[in-house]
Amino acid sequence: MRIEFGVMTDEQRTELRRSLRGDSDEPVIPFALPGSMTRVYCVASGKGGVGKSSVTVNLAAALAARGLRVGVLDADIHGHSVPRMLGADAPDPRRSSA
Repeated sequence: MRIEFGVMTDEQRTELRRSLRGDSDEPVIPFALPGSMTRVYCVASGKGGVGKSSVTVNLAAALAARGLRVGVLDADIHGHSVPRMLGADAPDPRRSSA
């Protein structure tokens, strides 16, 4: 048995993608299109307790105060704190448990 290692060219990668996905076009990322007003920001650090969640919540609040629509995703694998900081973990008073 003989094994060869190498690096694919851009054309080979493109052809492989097409063969795996079929003849469909490349996926379109709407907020990456020219003229899109959507922006994606990431607040990250490898160390805990440095204020990532606080910075994220304050940034989101400041942008919302300017009239922008804001979405926040808390992807902390050690425990989510952003919902609590935004008051989203409180029970919805419109829903009754009875």
